Amino acid sequence: MPVSKVYRHVSKNPSRKDIVIGSPFLIIGINFGIAFLFGGIIGKWASVPIILIEWCLFLFFIFRYTDKEIRKSWLKKAKGSFGWNILALFIGILPLPLFLLHYEELAIWQVSLPWILLATINLWLEEFYWRGLSLWITLKIGQTGPQYSLQVYYLHLIMLFSASIQNLIMA
Repeated sequence: MPVSKVYRHVSKNPSRKDIVIGSPFLIIGINFGIAFLFGGIIGKWASVPIILIEWCLFLFFIFRYTDKEIRKSWLKKAKGSFGWNILALFIGILPLPLFLLHYEELAIWQVSLPWILLATINLWLEEFYWRGLSLWITLKIGQTGPQYSLQVYYLHLIMLFSASIQNLIMA
């Protein structure tokens, strides 16, 4: 579906675009609040409520500001050089050596089951929010749209990482 046709869905009410563009900052702020609130109570386990609430926020924004047709368009086959697919696979394999060094940590089902659930669910929600909704809505900004989306995503990762480190130190 062409971006111009999809964008008309949002441009009927200009404030919807602004809400989606600002939503990463809301999510980051809420994550920080949860990290500091729960960090003092449950320490290193504060990541659990952070993740669960973040998932709820992702779902809210995805379903509130898109329709089924738009979400389906995000699942279409990529239109680009085969080299991009190879690059994506290469980047995805980069953490493999670290995983192989510590795979025995997943031998306990109480660790492996939540880890598998987290990896499976988080993959879809993060991709749909950051590369789906955020990138889709910012395409109309122009050349800076995808850059904005990527920079806010990196800010999100930095904030989550710093909050996690803080909670580990406090634990």
